[in-house]
Amino acid sequence: MGRALVYTGKNRYRHGYRRRTVSKSAFIGPTTFRFVAIAALGVLLGLYVINTTRTTGNDAVIRDISQQKESLNNQLDALTAEEARNQTATETKKKAEGQGMVQGANQVQLASPTP
Repeated sequence: MGRALVYTGKNRYRHGYRRRTVSKSAFIGPTTFRFVAIAALGVLLGLYVINTTRTTGNDAVIRDISQQKESLNNQLDALTAEEARNQTATETKKKAEGQGMVQGANQVQLASPTP
């Protein structure tokens, strides 16, 4: 990367006095431009690879969590159905006891009064 020399210019604002003006300029030659372009491309490519890798890892985690959520929802549905069956069985048992029915080993029998 080349650099022009710093020089002072002539800028007279009053007769006999000269104000200094400093100017700097930079220029980029063809070789330097190629180097800067390749370096910038490398940096952009590196950022792309990092972002792609991070996204892929996050996708795997999200997929695993989604599978766990689906499994837990299935278990919840099964437990809800089992709860409903148990509640129905409990209500049926209470009704049977209220009507004087006694449950035997394999059958339901009417309770007979003992003399």
